[in-house]
Amino acid sequence: MDEITKTLQEKYINDITSKFPIYKIFIFLLFILSTYSYSLNTNDNRLLVGISKIKINYIFDFDSGLFSEISVMDFFACIAFVFINNYIYLKIKGYLFKIFTKKLDFNSIVKEKYERINIIKSEDNSLNFFISKDISVELSGHREKIKSFHMISEILLSFAICLLWGIHDFIIIEYIVLLILIMLIMCANFISFKYYLSKFIPYYVTERALLGAVANFGDD
Repeated sequence: MDEITKTLQEKYINDITSKFPIYKIFIFLLFILSTYSYSLNTNDNRLLVGISKIKINYIFDFDSGLFSEISVMDFFACIAFVFINNYIYLKIKGYLFKIFTKKLDFNSIVKEKYERINIIKSEDNSLNFFISKDISVELSGHREKIKSFHMISEILLSFAICLLWGIHDFIIIEYIVLLILIMLIMCANFISFKYYLSKFIPYYVTERALLGAVANFGDD
């Protein structure tokens, strides 16, 4: 019975994290912290100052801590902001990707690599299939690496949005932090793009060629 309970618990946690990844829970918590910080009636009502004064145990004290101070309206508003943040980031990511690929012909790059693999691959389809399985493992690792860059960027964007809530009362340090966040988001996307070109594309094209499948730019 204990084993069944443990298995069900693990499945429950996996289901939650697959639908709502851990990093998005962190973003939600950041929005909650920001909402609370901006609601404080202090002479220096600033996000960076407010968050720096919040104790860790206060965040996880559900009886008299942070969440006891947040209204139901603010709670659901923060959930909505998580999805809005994700939508905005997808738009930014797509725009930056178009800029990075402006002078590149991906179909030609993929076609050249694909034809090269077709020339040197074995005529034994079974052997090609087993080799492609090893490549698929490497490909999954590279895909996760690329995702990690974008998760970091999305977190940075959420912090930038939290800062922008108080733009009417900005001081120089907040302008600097906002500028740094924007630069970090752009850098993370550029690094992700370079990694995509140098690591992901070669493995992806090789896998497709070994399986005899078509490899085109724009495939998942």
